[in-house]
Amino acid sequence: MPFKRYVEVGRVALVNYGKDYGRLVVIVDVIDQNRVLVDAPDMVRGQMNLKRLSLTDITVQIEKVPKKSTLIAAMETADVKNKWENSSWGRKLIVQKKRAALNDFDRFKIMLAKIKELSLKSLFKGGDEVNKRDYNSKNMKKPSWMMPITHGYYLVEDRTRDLESSELEKQDTLVVQREEISNLELWFFSLSGSVIGDSISNYMHSHLFSRQLKESQVISKSKEAMKKVYLSTKAKVESEISERTVNVASTSVIIVNGERLVMAQMGGYRVIVCRDGIAHQLHTKHQHTGNMHWPHRLISGVMRIPKVHIQACHLSRQSSRKQNNSTELVTVIEKLDSDTEFLILASTGVFEVMRNQEAVDLIWHIDDPQEAAECLAREALSRMSKGTISCLVIRFD
Repeated sequence: MPFKRYVEVGRVALVNYGKDYGRLVVIVDVIDQNRVLVDAPDMVRGQMNLKRLSLTDITVQIEKVPKKSTLIAAMETADVKNKWENSSWGRKLIVQKKRAALNDFDRFKIMLAKIKELSLKSLFKGGDEVNKRDYNSKNMKKPSWMMPITHGYYLVEDRTRDLESSELEKQDTLVVQREEISNLELWFFSLSGSVIGDSISNYMHSHLFSRQLKESQVISKSKEAMKKVYLSTKAKVESEISERTVNVASTSVIIVNGERLVMAQMGGYRVIVCRDGIAHQLHTKHQHTGNMHWPHRLISGVMRIPKVHIQACHLSRQSSRKQNNSTELVTVIEKLDSDTEFLILASTGVFEVMRNQEAVDLIWHIDDPQEAAECLAREALSRMSKGTISCLVIRFD
């Protein structure tokens, strides 16, 4: 798909960072390759960095640096407000703002409405007797999840100039696989550095997908297999390439029946979960240390266990870069809900030039996952990323 959103005079853009977040502005002049002059009916004209703007498909016919009255008239002629509100991007932002303004009682009423809607759907499908007969039948498979899963990816070839490092640092390995175990549908997505290759997918195929497991064992065995293969692969690669330091990086996701996520990441490759427009990252809240608090010393056999969960991340650039260099293995089991919109699996080359929320804001309005992955990779390239650029976008429609 050809690129159509150019930085030009008259291009309407959305502010994605700062005090003007969420405001529509019009580019009235281009200062240099990094800055533009923007204006809007309800703001004072000023310069803004292109990193803080997300370009839209809407344009306005104006000359350079027009008067405020001329700009307002041109926006009304182009019907910018209605075009924006009727676009998928604008509708999502409107829904997000409405959800943010809800109080606890409003959210409770929405929950009751969803429960009522689900009960009506089950009633129209045949009631409890039909559902019980379907689940008790050995030859009848469980129905697939109501939301289909689509994905798109983009891998940028290695751009290193060092001949010695280019022998080791080549293009990343991407694996997408669909399996069925005990009437459960499993989607396996993996993005690994060149030093790892397809060793993780081979291990998962022989130790998980080819085994006859019970339904109750699939999720726990998936997490256990992912943890084992990551640790063993890291130790094997580090022992084989002992003369130089290499980054053993990879990230993987298993989607179980469209209801559960089993995720793992290591070496700076990340999994970002977008829930209702907010970026969430795999994160270890507590790390185990040798020093215990005194109440735990009094009880024999009690040990503090590190808790792992998904945490909303609005990180600064400094903390984000520290996480890029982390070799810690993180594995998480999470439940998929209606607020989960898409996942981003990306390499260090993407997150060394942008934060988690920036990546989500950049592609949040793009419904096609292939186009979203290409947009993310192009943005990393335009920001002069020096690392390997690989990204995979999984969208739940």
